[in-house]
Amino acid sequence: VVIFSPHPDDDVISMGGTFIRLVQQGHDVHVAYQTSGNVAVHDDVLLQQLDAAREMGLGNRYDEIKALIDSKKEGDREPRELLDLKAAIRRSEARAATRSFGLQESHVHFLNLPFYETGGIKKGERTSKDTDIIISMLEEIKPNQIYLAGDLADPHGTHRICTEAALDAINRLDGEEWMKECHVWLYRGAWMEWDIAKVDMAVPLSPDEMIKKRY
Repeated sequence: VVIFSPHPDDDVISMGGTFIRLVQQGHDVHVAYQTSGNVAVHDDVLLQQLDAAREMGLGNRYDEIKALIDSKKEGDREPRELLDLKAAIRRSEARAATRSFGLQESHVHFLNLPFYETGGIKKGERTSKDTDIIISMLEEIKPNQIYLAGDLADPHGTHRICTEAALDAINRLDGEEWMKECHVWLYRGAWMEWDIAKVDMAVPLSPDEMIKKRY
């Protein structure tokens, strides 16, 4: 199973209960975070992490990064150094989520699609580089099931671009033998729910499964 998540949280927000069940039932589950999600990390969250590292004696870059943050001007692109640090925070959050229900860390993939890395809210154009990264991962795993974010109402357009890139990759792999047994499902939840008439499959969650998803 490959679960594509546009940002490092859409998977657990939108299909976390199903994700947990797939892992616990023994399926070979992989999750692919398509973008770094770095622009969603607030400056103060980064400073808190650096402050904690400083307090624990693990290194002190607090003042250096604080000065870099203070030097930013409204409307400027985010400095690459800040983006890289914020991306590291998002990766640690994603690993913590999947670790909580026993997914192997080697099955967590961070694709870092290039279109996203503009340093601002407005993203770049999707190119063949984005699709090629997805193709490479799918060729390695050869999944029987693929889950994609189908909530295309994301106001920043990231979900739509990520899903189009994945569908482009799937179409380009159409002639592969393993693709004949591969099924694609679309999930929603982060920005838009399915209309009842459009639901093909519903996975009811027990109270304890809902608690695991929330955790």
